[in-house]
Amino acid sequence: MSNDVTRGPDGHWEPKQQGQKGSTLPLILGLAVGFGCLGVAVIGILAAIAIPNFLAMQLRAKRAESPTNIDAIRTAEKAYHAEWDAFTTVEACPPDWMSIGRMGVEWDSSWDCYRQFENLGWTPWGTTRCRYSVAADNSSPHRGDHDFEIVGECDVDGDGRPSVYQANRAEKASMRTSNNVY
Repeated sequence: MSNDVTRGPDGHWEPKQQGQKGSTLPLILGLAVGFGCLGVAVIGILAAIAIPNFLAMQLRAKRAESPTNIDAIRTAEKAYHAEWDAFTTVEACPPDWMSIGRMGVEWDSSWDCYRQFENLGWTPWGTTRCRYSVAADNSSPHRGDHDFEIVGECDVDGDGRPSVYQANRAEKASMRTSNNVY
């Protein structure tokens, strides 16, 4: 059959009238399915990009407690030094035997390290996801030469590689590991 004929209302083949065209329904359905598949593909690509970025953002937010707490400990050390003319050492807290990470840990007043931080004039508010310690150096006879180093370690993604922040008398908290370590 040629494209120049069509069935008439009585069922007989007749020549096409001027301007009469075939049905556009298959074209419309084809375009709808095509654009639908394209939309699903675009959403899939966006999700593949957005979800890992969102998870990384959550981990950075959880890790952000460390520099804030370290700077507070640094201020407490300076206040302690102003009163006692020496800095104080504090062992790692929460203790090394306790796991830290994503869920956070309530500090326990029965820990020696808790009492040491309390003596320093700092304790965390609520739970903490990081472990903190302070090493004091009071060996110089000159008061101005005394120093300390604060270390905060966090492993909020649980991969066994902690992110590390450090501070001392002269410098505020700064990250010592790469930014993609959580």
